[in-house]
Amino acid sequence: MGRWNPNRVEWNILGGNKNSTATQIEIDIEHFSLFSLLLPSRPLGIHEVTFTPNPFSPEVDSDGDGELGVMINFSVSSNTIRQPFVTVKIYSMLGELVREIIVNEPMEKGQMSSFNWDGKTDIGRFARNGRYLVKIETKDEQGTQTYLGRIVLVK
Repeated sequence: MGRWNPNRVEWNILGGNKNSTATQIEIDIEHFSLFSLLLPSRPLGIHEVTFTPNPFSPEVDSDGDGELGVMINFSVSSNTIRQPFVTVKIYSMLGELVREIIVNEPMEKGQMSSFNWDGKTDIGRFARNGRYLVKIETKDEQGTQTYLGRIVLVK
């Protein structure tokens, strides 16, 4: 647990006594304040990746949200910086770059990010029917992590 210290603009870690089962910690609180459960950050990574819908059609709003195409959803983590840099690109199965969705954009760690691919190439034409690779890459001061996923485009 931590208590906010407005004078130093930081969280003060509160000590405590573990009970006999070691699943709970008891902390004496002397006055009201801002408290938070402080947990260590996960190392650099890409988590909870989903492609909705998959397969998808760039001409059909299959989930009724008003967006055509496929939603690429994920969260990132880093234990060195608050906003790791993220790149999302679409490739053909032959490895040819089809579309850059974002390039080196800072993303808030721990929050879900959503990006839409409308089925078009970087030059504005509809991509062909078939399978595509979604490459999600995140970087921080210690390195790079990459996630590859498959989506299917059907017109």
